[in-house]
Amino acid sequence: MKRITLIVVILALATMACSITRATSEAPAAPQASTAVISALPTETALQPVQTILEPVSQLVPAKPSQVDLGVIYFTDFDKNDADWDEFSTENSQIAIGDSRLTIEVHRTMWETWTNPKAKPVDQPVVLETTAQLLYGAEDADYGFVCSYSGSQNYYTLAAHDDGTATIHRRKDGVPTLIAEATDLPIHKGGENHLRASCLDGFLQLEVNGILAVEVSDSELPLGSVGLLAGAYDEANIKIAYDWFAILSYQNYPSWDEEIRPVDLLYKTSFEHNDMAWQEGRGSFGDAFFREGKLEISTSNTSWVTWSIPQNLIIDTPVFIEVEAQGAEGSSYGVICGFQDADNYYGVLTDNYYAQIFQTSHGDSQTLDHVWISPTKRSDLNRLRVMCMEDKIRMDLNYEPILEVPVDLTPGAAGLVARSEYIPDTKVAFDNFSVSTAEEISRGNWDNYPEFWTYSTGFDNNDLNWDEGDWDSANLHIKDGRYQIKVNNDEWEVWALPHGLEVNSHVLVDVDAQRDFGPLDGGYGVVCSYQDSDNYYALVIDDEGYAEIYRWLNEKYEILAHSAEAPVNMGSSNFLSASCLPDRLSLEVNGQLVLDLEHDEAPLGMVGLLVRTPSEGGLQISFDNFNVTQETYQE
Repeated sequence: MKRITLIVVILALATMACSITRATSEAPAAPQASTAVISALPTETALQPVQTILEPVSQLVPAKPSQVDLGVIYFTDFDKNDADWDEFSTENSQIAIGDSRLTIEVHRTMWETWTNPKAKPVDQPVVLETTAQLLYGAEDADYGFVCSYSGSQNYYTLAAHDDGTATIHRRKDGVPTLIAEATDLPIHKGGENHLRASCLDGFLQLEVNGILAVEVSDSELPLGSVGLLAGAYDEANIKIAYDWFAILSYQNYPSWDEEIRPVDLLYKTSFEHNDMAWQEGRGSFGDAFFREGKLEISTSNTSWVTWSIPQNLIIDTPVFIEVEAQGAEGSSYGVICGFQDADNYYGVLTDNYYAQIFQTSHGDSQTLDHVWISPTKRSDLNRLRVMCMEDKIRMDLNYEPILEVPVDLTPGAAGLVARSEYIPDTKVAFDNFSVSTAEEISRGNWDNYPEFWTYSTGFDNNDLNWDEGDWDSANLHIKDGRYQIKVNNDEWEVWALPHGLEVNSHVLVDVDAQRDFGPLDGGYGVVCSYQDSDNYYALVIDDEGYAEIYRWLNEKYEILAHSAEAPVNMGSSNFLSASCLPDRLSLEVNGQLVLDLEHDEAPLGMVGLLVRTPSEGGLQISFDNFNVTQETYQE
């Protein structure tokens, strides 16, 4: 599709702000006071003998604005013009607020129009949200945001299009430049699309319907005003409707003064079968079933939650809970703990935009704390850690600390929960659930404890002196929140190490990896037990589904295990989890164990990342969310 310079209608923009909501300015809240417990209807064919279960279901009601502090700079549902938005009508375009929405019409080809709430100026990094709909007109019409506006000649636009594309443009000194573009996005053609933009200092990101669409690092323009836009290209007469608009101040992720670590594993399951009397069945408001190695929980009504608990798992201690979750649009997911009965428990819920910790006590429910997550930490596969201590509950999402609240918790049962936010009949699939006893360790006293120590990076910066540079054979750079390794030579192997990371034990390593371009049979993965360039182990896959564990020992290459059936997402992100343990080497791909090898010869050594080419060079791999866990026993 064409992306040509647009003639612009110049409107005086002021800075603006945005809050994150669904269809209301009120935040999602905890389950209402009366928690109903209902008997499930007959179940589907189950993996174990069919049980009659009690399926807890709670209805959620919005909190009053006075009950919460969202850090929102501005929100409007366009019931009225509450912030001096530009409204006008000319032969070229029209902007109007009415019938609880803002509409922008463009009647001229190659024309762009925007507006802003001039009464709500801001001068800080912000996150913007809205829902937008193309009411009529060509599918390549622009709708979305303006940010960093300092005049009609200098601003960014972050736009989506009903043809499935998303773009970020920079106009500097009147010269427009396309600086990022993506295609094949999950656009609701002719329907409402949820847009979210992060307008930060030197970084821009656009999400469409909960999916990261396009992002770019660009510091050409300073922070400035924001607004909403519409644009027409080769075909005129388009109309865009915005139902609400919000601006949220950018929030940094918190950090914890004390580390909570797992100690003794109490229970672990990949949901191949119902081994702990999980509540399973169908009820009037939701259902829970084991399907294809997942626990699927769905809720039929919006603003309701459904949970399932392993009833034979007895918990009488603080616990460290981990789980992976994949949710449909409009769903949230989480964990419950300290469960005594349906009227007394704690819950943690997130949809990757909003997170909350709530308590139900004697049937009365309240949100203890909440946070808007900006920018979002969304991933195709989300990893949630919840630490339920006697005096606090803490949650991490995709290895980032998100929220902690003080509590007075009595240990009790733990389980999984799903909620339908604004779309009925949503479903969440859970996998790799584990519960361990938990212990809190002051960061200053780690040497006194046996510990699980974790290093995590999203490659926002080079924090541990990773290899970077350009050579004839390869290019290694940390860029746009990813570590990119490009191998130019044929039959070549390149590894990269975090030289500032001291490894003094065997390790567990996981990372997200994606082939950007190059041969399908190019390998990529993890290096461990690295001694020098002639002695190390590697656990790799390629986009054709081949996986291999091999080692170089005194310049000799040896394959230790291999498989041709790895569940690889070709051309997309793959989650790799490598275990380099004293007696075992294993590799999981996208949650499935692919290679598992008894091996007691691997020495301690450095860890890192690796890319190799077969007979053809020109392979680039992008790595993200690199995590190392090593177990250290101090005498």
